[in-house]
Amino acid sequence: VRYAVRTLARAPLFAATLVMTIGLGLGLVGSAFTIFNAYLFKAIDLPNPRELYVLIWETEGLRPQRFRLIDYEALQPEARRLAELAATQNASFREEDVTTQGLLVTGNYFEMLGARPALGRLLRPDDAAARGGNAVVVLTHNAWRSRHGACPAIVGQHIQLGRQRFEVVGVTQPYSNLAGQELVSFYVPLTMAGAFPGDDPWATPDSASLVVIGRLRPDVTAGVMQPWLEAWLRRRFPPPSDAAPTAVRLDSLAT
Repeated sequence: VRYAVRTLARAPLFAATLVMTIGLGLGLVGSAFTIFNAYLFKAIDLPNPRELYVLIWETEGLRPQRFRLIDYEALQPEARRLAELAATQNASFREEDVTTQGLLVTGNYFEMLGARPALGRLLRPDDAAARGGNAVVVLTHNAWRSRHGACPAIVGQHIQLGRQRFEVVGVTQPYSNLAGQELVSFYVPLTMAGAFPGDDPWATPDSASLVVIGRLRPDVTAGVMQPWLEAWLRRRFPPPSDAAPTAVRLDSLAT
């Protein structure tokens, strides 16, 4: 040990470089494990997650097309015999040079997932009954721990999100987020879109900003749902519509 200390003391630059390299290597390994752990080893804590899919179609421009609110409202009742559908839209805001990401969701979102709260309750259909009507928020378990110190009294408190204060009504269970939602910190009703920068489906009805996800019925497979969805989209957006589908698919949200 004394020899090693004397050797490092004679070459402090080498010693500092060695320490930094080892530290960087450990940090990269830790980050890689976190990512692989989240994506590959931690199961999504939702009932039958392999029944959950995102509905995607591409247009002539070879880019994924999103839904308008009127498209989602037209599709939902027609698809009911095959799947239960919900819609989401990204929501984010900056505060003190920090961007916070969340999701605007339809009132049936958590019911469709079959999710359970860790604290309080999750969003319900009556929370999204009217535009701008109910400023409530559900925090993700990670955000509750990292940003609110896992405070057990968080339910009932009001926090600032975007342009408005929201009442915290619940916290999600750990690992109940879908694939691609690892950075989401909160869920609010889609009817509160006006509180955040970006598209408001009611103020800009022609804007295609919604992602539609669905839980297939137990006797329905993606191979059955996909051609049905493609036929529905071709009827709704026949050529020469810019939204005419060129490819339609269902992507699993379980992985």
